[in-house]
Amino acid sequence: YRIAESDLPILSFATAETHNTKRTQSYFRNPKFSEMIWSISSFLPRTVRFIHSGFELLQVNPVNTGLEFSDEEIAEFPAEKLPLFSFAKMKWDHTICKHIHRTNALRAQLPGTIEDYSLALLDPQNENILAYTLNRDNLHILVVANFSSCNEKCEINLPFQSKKLLNSLSSVNFVVSKESLQFEFTGFDCIIEFLQS
Repeated sequence: YRIAESDLPILSFATAETHNTKRTQSYFRNPKFSEMIWSISSFLPRTVRFIHSGFELLQVNPVNTGLEFSDEEIAEFPAEKLPLFSFAKMKWDHTICKHIHRTNALRAQLPGTIEDYSLALLDPQNENILAYTLNRDNLHILVVANFSSCNEKCEINLPFQSKKLLNSLSSVNFVVSKESLQFEFTGFDCIIEFLQS
């Protein structure tokens, strides 16, 4: 909301975790959630994308128990288990590096920089769905994400007529009607489409 209202006086980090917070992956233990977070973070003006070491490896153990940890969680991770204060190993069993690379490659195709675009929130008529467009002249980047682990549907009315699909980061099917786009998402699906009006 603050980005849409031009209410960020300085650049902010676009990230779901820092060294003092819980790991992104600890909330749902689902790689698609972290992939969605990176996709959204990559298409937000007035922000700097930030990967805290281990995000790309789907780490779940915190580096420090600084913010929003319960007493039980703090007891589970004493200083000798926290990488901020002691040696720790990272698991390399799983990564989302391919998705990060694909998202970065798509963003690199933006004409101009992300700061050249204005953000407009859309109403997906579903509280679990985030939807917005980035707009510059006749180019629009549509971002729609399902923040639920469940299947979700939504319908979005675009404030412009889209004539051409240019590029996309998506495997989501959607139906185009005369006035709206209708989506069917599985858990943590995210769609990024370059549209031209």
